[in-house]
Amino acid sequence: MKPLNLMIIGQRGAGKTVMLTCLAKRYSCDNPDVHHCFLQCTDPGTQGVVDASWHKMRSGEWPEATATGSNLKNRDGFWGKLGDKLFGRSLVELNFAIREYKTTLGFHNPKKREVKPWAFPISLSDFSGEAFSAAYGKVSGDKTLREERKALLRKVAKSDCLMVLVNLEDYIQGGDETSETHKNHDVMRRVLKTLLKLYKRKQENLLIVLSQADKYEHVIKACGDAREALDKYVSKGAKALLRNYPDVEVLAVSAMETDLNEEGNLVPAKDFTSDGLERLWLWMKAMALQKL
Repeated sequence: MKPLNLMIIGQRGAGKTVMLTCLAKRYSCDNPDVHHCFLQCTDPGTQGVVDASWHKMRSGEWPEATATGSNLKNRDGFWGKLGDKLFGRSLVELNFAIREYKTTLGFHNPKKREVKPWAFPISLSDFSGEAFSAAYGKVSGDKTLREERKALLRKVAKSDCLMVLVNLEDYIQGGDETSETHKNHDVMRRVLKTLLKLYKRKQENLLIVLSQADKYEHVIKACGDAREALDKYVSKGAKALLRNYPDVEVLAVSAMETDLNEEGNLVPAKDFTSDGLERLWLWMKAMALQKL
């Protein structure tokens, strides 16, 4: 079975790594959903990324942002190296699978669980926030960043479904209109314009997530919902999206809610509370079922 090519994109600090890690841990084999489905890492590299990020969060720290170029992989062999030279390297893929338990009844162990043989593979690509900004903003002269930008745009064009993470902090900035907020608005306007064309005939395959929503709960509630908050704060391009693309879902999600530490900084909550993650998980499962 061909894997579902799912892309999660967003600017630096939007929470891509945290979102992936929390999904893998919230719906692990030890904690399946009400339908007995769970998310499984299917290779040691993916498991290592998830475990390292989880260890950071359990220690009261946030995972380090993906560094530019650290996620470009070199292909093996003569033809692989030639392809890298001619077309550029590709992005490292994180491999997961949605699997399901079945419950078997027996005299000694009536609640014994076994994993059903089917598995639906999901392939995700990791990349730096700088590559996202370069892909939809001004292109940097840095060679590695240009290479990563091209790899990212290739993956987006070939993706089956796409999740855009938006951190309202990049657009509100305490109400101050700075050069950085103007830059963020310009980048997101290009993102929306590009993705609307790409997903015009499959709107339900595009999901926009207001991440770290617990920090801006009062802002979202004042607007009415996540869709209205996107319209008001993020970009003028969002208005066209909301008006002409009603099947594009907009969610507010706190993958990992926060606490204040002694220094007054927001750190991962020790009790691993989240809000909105279930709706995001349901969307992922719906995308997977489309491929069956």
